[in-house]
Amino acid sequence: DLMPGILDMTQGVLDPTATYAVREWIWIPANPGAHPDDRIGSLTILLQKGQNRNCKPEVDTYGVEEEFDTGLPSGVRSFLLANDTDPDARVYRCVVGADDRGLVHDRCTCRAGEVGKDCKHAHCLWALVTEGVFDG
Repeated sequence: DLMPGILDMTQGVLDPTATYAVREWIWIPANPGAHPDDRIGSLTILLQKGQNRNCKPEVDTYGVEEEFDTGLPSGVRSFLLANDTDPDARVYRCVVGADDRGLVHDRCTCRAGEVGKDCKHAHCLWALVTEGVFDG
């Protein structure tokens, strides 16, 4: 039954980057036992290079699991993202949050994250964490 998850859906918009004019996300929490993995929900990310209707959007959906006991500082969280759109893609690990000293952590093992560019995964998870979506 997907209805309870849909009713708790959250969505947001990220700031544009040099590459993407539109960056939006949708979070749908998982219903217990609805998936064979330990996902806490599904994150759909929509990116579009231009604002006109002729620009084809890029849409990816990820199953999200939270990692615990990772030795990270208090206030910093680790997530695993499995691409539901492309099951052959590797699983990304995203670390986001702010530690006790106020240092912000936003790392991801995706290609953009590994070279220090804007990472859509980390930015979306950071928005979800700061909005308290995972704490409610």
